[in-house]
Amino acid sequence: MSLIPAYEDIAARLLLTVLAGTLIGLDREARGQAAGLRTTILVGLAAAIAMTQATILLEV
Repeated sequence: MSLIPAYEDIAARLLLTVLAGTLIGLDREARGQAAGLRTTILVGLAAAIAMTQATILLEV
């Protein structure tokens, strides 16, 4: 059994990351905090991509 995620799993993870980043970013913008919508989406996507790469590259 392979631990490498399928393309559908990767797409679902990234989509959920964008959704979560959007919700958090909208909340932060509504409160007037420094990091807003774009920042939280980009940080979330970078983290999700890094973890996906780590999962794939460290597969033994």
